Amino acid sequence: MDLSNYEDVLKRHLNLHDLTLSPDQSTIIDYDSGLTIHVEVSETTEDIYLYSNFGKFHYAEKEKVYHELLMANYFTHETLGATFSISPTNGNIVLSRTLVIRDTNLNRFLEIFDEFAKSASYWQKEFITFSQSSPSQQTIGVAKEGAVYA
Repeated sequence: MDLSNYEDVLKRHLNLHDLTLSPDQSTIIDYDSGLTIHVEVSETTEDIYLYSNFGKFHYAEKEKVYHELLMANYFTHETLGATFSISPTNGNIVLSRTLVIRDTNLNRFLEIFDEFAKSASYWQKEFITFSQSSPSQQTIGVAKEGAVYA
């Protein structure tokens, strides 16, 4: 599958002229905020995978956090179409989104990429705030009263 158009439009959109897909059809985009977005192309299907890894939970109230992440996943209300999961290989929290290329034109690809980046950035800030708060004050995302997705 030829992804050069997708690669080129993403380069121009992000103003990253040295952005290239590796031989395994993947790349990593690092933002100044510390956010990392992985872009991978499936070797067997016409899918592009976007994902950000938020690491493992080291919080006292894992059950509470997992509950809140599941609430965020509800109809992707707080994730702009992406989904939270736990990696089966390392236990890390991952926010991901899959795009089926045959159903996605270049403009829609950029819209989805931007939505994903916005969502990942929001959740990165939520996890940082959560990890720095005391256990009695730990809430993230939808559990915050009056939370507004920015």
